[in-house]
Order: sequence, then structure tokens, then C-alpha cells
Amino acid sequence: MRGATWTLCANSWTLWARPSRLDRSLGSTMSNAWRTIPGACGDRGTGPPTPPAPNRTTGSTRFDQAQLRHHLVRTARERRTVTYGEVAALFNFQWSQGVGSALYAVLNRLAEENQDRQEPYLMALVVSRRNRLPGPGFFNLVGHGPNSDIETYHKQFLEEVWAFDWPDQASPRRP
Repeated sequence: MRGATWTLCANSWTLWARPSRLDRSLGSTMSNAWRTIPGACGDRGTGPPTPPAPNRTTGSTRFDQAQLRHHLVRTARERRTVTYGEVAALFNFQWSQGVGSALYAVLNRLAEENQDRQEPYLMALVVSRRNRLPGPGFFNLVGHGPNSDIETYHKQFLEEVWAFDWPDQASPRRP
């Protein structure tokens, strides 16, 4: 469904959808709001959470850079990686091309921040679920290494990120 996103709500997935053109043409009071598909979150009376708001200027999804950094530092301390889809889910977004573009943009800004602070690139921790490697943006930034074995080259970056003494940071608000 175009313009829809899935959200985890009370341990069940909920589909949020923007009102259709038909809703707007009929004068629906929800013309500028998200609506939930009937049966969302069961009948617990708790109601669904507020869906993620699209960026009003670009229409893209927003990822909070401070929250992402906090999550990736915690991931680094645990010596593990996280998939692009898991990061999207952390922010209550279902993986899509638009979500991917927004995530790639914030990962690039985070890489600039890492470079300014003389830290290893946290973006090395975010990998594809298919091949457990970062996307092309990572390799465009760091190069492909002296040989063609990108798995070994990526592993070197992971070891740097995992071994780094990350400064303590205040916990940002949860997404």
C-alpha cells in the first residue's frame, strides 16, 4: 500500500495508512491525518501509538541522529552488528526505498561526525540482512581496500569500531 507504514503496537503489527484521495474528496475529517486499519492493536482500549511523521519539506522519514548514534554506540559495545531493517524498526518504520534514503543520509552525517571526532565509522555496524555487509555508501566513503575481499576489509572496520573506547553519553529520548 503506497504511503503506508507498519508499526509494532502492543506486540502486534499495525498498518498505518495516509488517507486516500477518495477520503479527501469526500471531505473526510481525517484528510491531513494518518489513520489506522480497523482492528489495529486489538481491542485493548490502549489505542495505537502516534505514527511517525514525514518530513514536511522533503516528504521523507526522519531519523534522529543522536538517537541513532546512541543505539549504534550501544551496539558497538555489545560487539555486534544491526541490519538496516532493524534500525528502521527501532524508529517504527517499515523498510522501504524512502526509509532507506533517509537512513543513508543520516548515516552519512553520522560518518562526518565520527570523522570530526576522530572516531571509527559507526556506519560499519549497519549491514544488509542478505550478505551481512554495509551498502555501497560505506564503501564509497572508505574505499574498497587493497584487495577485492570486501568481507575482510569490512571486518577490519568492525574490529576498530568494537575496540574503540566510546565516550559515555546521555540516553536520548526513545524513538
